[in-house]
Amino acid sequence: MKKLAIFVAAFVLTLGLAQCKKEQPNAQTPEGEKVHISVKVGNNGSRADVDPSTGHITFKDGDILYVGYNGAKVGGELTYSTSASSFSGDLTIAQDGDDKPLYFYYMGGLTATEVDATHYTVDISDQTSNYPVISSGTSTANYTGAGAYTTTLLNYCALVKFATNVISGTVSVGGMNTVATVNFGTNEITPGTIGTVSFATDGSGEGWTILLEQNAVDDAAVTATGYEDGTCDVPAITNNMFYTTGVSISLTATPSVPTGAINGQFTINSSGDKVWFSQGNLQATTTDNGSSWSWAFATNQYDKIGNATANTRINGNGTVSDNGTVDLFGWSTSATYFGIHSNTGLDDYSGDFVDWGTNAISNGGNTANQWRTLTQDEWNYLFNTRTASTVNGTSDARFAKAYLFENIHGIILFPDNYTHPSDVTAPTGINATDNTSYDNNQYTAEQWAKMEAAGAVFLPAAGSRYGGSTFMSSAHGYWSSTASGDLGRAAYYLYFNQNNLSVSDMSRYYGYSVRLVHDVN
Repeated sequence: MKKLAIFVAAFVLTLGLAQCKKEQPNAQTPEGEKVHISVKVGNNGSRADVDPSTGHITFKDGDILYVGYNGAKVGGELTYSTSASSFSGDLTIAQDGDDKPLYFYYMGGLTATEVDATHYTVDISDQTSNYPVISSGTSTANYTGAGAYTTTLLNYCALVKFATNVISGTVSVGGMNTVATVNFGTNEITPGTIGTVSFATDGSGEGWTILLEQNAVDDAAVTATGYEDGTCDVPAITNNMFYTTGVSISLTATPSVPTGAINGQFTINSSGDKVWFSQGNLQATTTDNGSSWSWAFATNQYDKIGNATANTRINGNGTVSDNGTVDLFGWSTSATYFGIHSNTGLDDYSGDFVDWGTNAISNGGNTANQWRTLTQDEWNYLFNTRTASTVNGTSDARFAKAYLFENIHGIILFPDNYTHPSDVTAPTGINATDNTSYDNNQYTAEQWAKMEAAGAVFLPAAGSRYGGSTFMSSAHGYWSSTASGDLGRAAYYLYFNQNNLSVSDMSRYYGYSVRLVHDVN
């Protein structure tokens, strides 16, 4: 079998047009025999990139030029070499009667995937390290074997500039055509498959992207790491388009989760204000029987002190008979030292609320006035009104009773945007406030760690305190910052037990848990 050599000279492809030419002394190529084609790239050599200022497309080592003939992809491909500034390779071209043109396809430096004998596809969705220009050209003369042929490579895509406030990072735009299909039977390139195109910005907020032909897209979804989701309007894209005006994208940077907070965000009112919950219930510790106190969050969300020192050794006026840590507080006023108080007289708790968050929390940023207590309305909105994700078929899934580690029961709060871990049993009894058993949702330490990583909050059933020493194990509550009653002797709190979950009011001298929140600014 003879091996014929064919030389092809090509100019660098731009977003306008380029040429490929091949020359060889006259000789007929036998049917099905191999020919060697070398495509020489002109325009002063090659560069492995796209020059956005001019739109010039150039090549890099390993780029492939696909060749079609007679309604099929020919055997073999042409591969680019930087050192030779050319594509080259051995091809099997079978002639069977009428002469037909050659078709050249550049698939953006990506590997084409065979669908069937005549269809190949290429996916341009990931453009973080490559500009996948899609182009094609047809020889102006039919292929008759060795000879001189000329073709113009036209782009079946556009180079589009995006102007963003994401200075340096990856931006993804939805609603774009992401797959191009070459049909060697009809010699056509067809865009399709609506998906997401991701590209990298250059340090100044600009990003250049290859887009396939499509209609204009309004409110295309935009995402970027470290930013809240947004939208942009993408104009109609036509082949060979060089769009330099810049599609404008402006995203809001996602606030950093503060020290001591769980990463899930929770909407607390109809205005859309959001909070993070602290990593655990509030604790106050003394080593001098209450002359001074230090403040911290529990290490874990499920930690509780319960019927132990110093929760049940409170003397009043902020003192205790045994040193230790308190996590059950009466309602906080200027007269009660943040509720570390044993008196049960109604008048002993009069006065305006003093937020526990005015204290510096050692493992919550250690700065005063960074945290606060939810109001009555905010607790109500959180549990009863908030729009949230669908979990296990329940829309607006806000909370569920649960047991952790077989011995700690409480309430799981699902953040606004929550995806339940696929390998963890889905919760039941979601949003139920009646006699719903904690036992229905039981999670191991490993399972809970996955739910917490997804933003779930746990409010342990920590019991309550009456006076300075009486611990009650069946009534659980979390204080709000809202007073109740004309005489100012009660306050609102989140209350729950086996049969009930509600926001109601109670005398201020009862000791309940405190879970602080941090506003998402």
